[in-house]
Amino acid sequence: MTKSGIALGALLLLSGCSTVIVTPDHAIEIIPPTAFHFAPGGAESDGTNYQALIPTDDPAYKSLMARAECAPSLELALARVDAARAVAARAAAERKPEFGLGATAGGNRSNPNRFGNLPAGMAISSSQFEIGGQINARWDPDIFGALRNSAQAAQLRLDAAGHDAQAVRIAIMAEVAAAVIDWQNMQAQRAVVATNIAAAEDRSRLIASRVRAGLNPELDSLRADALVESLRSHLPAIHGEQAAIVARMVALTATSADDVLGELNQSLAQWTGPAAVTAAPSTVLAARPDIQAAAARLAASDAELAATAAKRFPRITVSSALGLLAFSLGGIFSADAIVAQLGGEIAGPLLDFGRIEAEIDQSRAESRIAFAELRRSTFIALGEVEDAYGRLSAADNEARITRLHADREADVARVAATRYRAGLENFIQVLDADRAAYAARQAAIAAQARASRVRLALWQRLGGPIS
Repeated sequence: MTKSGIALGALLLLSGCSTVIVTPDHAIEIIPPTAFHFAPGGAESDGTNYQALIPTDDPAYKSLMARAECAPSLELALARVDAARAVAARAAAERKPEFGLGATAGGNRSNPNRFGNLPAGMAISSSQFEIGGQINARWDPDIFGALRNSAQAAQLRLDAAGHDAQAVRIAIMAEVAAAVIDWQNMQAQRAVVATNIAAAEDRSRLIASRVRAGLNPELDSLRADALVESLRSHLPAIHGEQAAIVARMVALTATSADDVLGELNQSLAQWTGPAAVTAAPSTVLAARPDIQAAAARLAASDAELAATAAKRFPRITVSSALGLLAFSLGGIFSADAIVAQLGGEIAGPLLDFGRIEAEIDQSRAESRIAFAELRRSTFIALGEVEDAYGRLSAADNEARITRLHADREADVARVAATRYRAGLENFIQVLDADRAAYAARQAAIAAQARASRVRLALWQRLGGPIS
């Protein structure tokens, strides 16, 4: 079955219009919902605009993806594709005739006296020489389809390996994009912390001068210094997170940390993705590589079951040979030296005490396992997309509310500072307002990063690059 055939089969399964026969007397249907419950309202999209859910234009993403083309996990998946391709080629070749070429030459010497006393005038040569060559052919017409089904199963296994490689590639794209988003988040967090530290240090110096002038108690200076140190304590955690991001990319791309760090530092400002995300129909999941791979394995299991069942019937083989056979070098070119052979062979089981039936039962069970895997993959995919859509709305609301909260806390800090200069507030309230404003700004950046991560998760769970 071709890749398009597998995709069509998966699409029919997802639309609830296909019944997969697991056993001759039992049928199971995969009938998922036609739409995602948590998807945004409005008209559905065919999914072609979902590529905007991943930062493909970011320089860091482009550079890291170029390095990821040699990723060990992708190399392993491609090697499995090559292995499956070799198996499929061998299975296809089994359906074709097999030609062989051979040549023989030899001689022997025997004792002529072993024949006893021979009549007068009759002699037997004690030396004999034989030379020959032949071309032989052998072909199985595959009347009962064993070889045809085996070849089809091997091709389907190759298709499944290709889909698995595509799934690995999509996972790598998502992991690189996640690293870029996380790096941008950490860079934004570091910038905010640096700005907050600079503002807190300015205030600390101001309060210290007021303490020396006797305008503020010394406790105010200690509290201002404590706020500075509290902000500085955030930097090691950010550094640790950045090191973890670099380590992830080192393992993924098989590149040194220095090179990965250089690529990540090319990243642009914090990526947010599209503000509005449209709903996609559940049928787009037919393009998910894991579902296509599961569908291919199910079809391969069915073909292998048919190939196993064919063992119950006789196997017919046609063979022929054409060659030369002579007892001297000069005689090999004579017409008498031409020899030929044509024949056939039929062989089949007579009494195997249930061996073939046991193999058929095993193949039938493997087909049922493959169907269960397809069914499980289908509903796992549905659940993952429902989760992504549900988190999308929550993440966007969180990002919006935290931005609003950060703006309000900044306003409170400005008013508190104004009232302090007017002598209407004490310094403790100013520090508390500053601390709350700093925390709210960091929370808003982190919430925006989570919203971007949810968009990335939705892209991956819908099947990655949808065409």
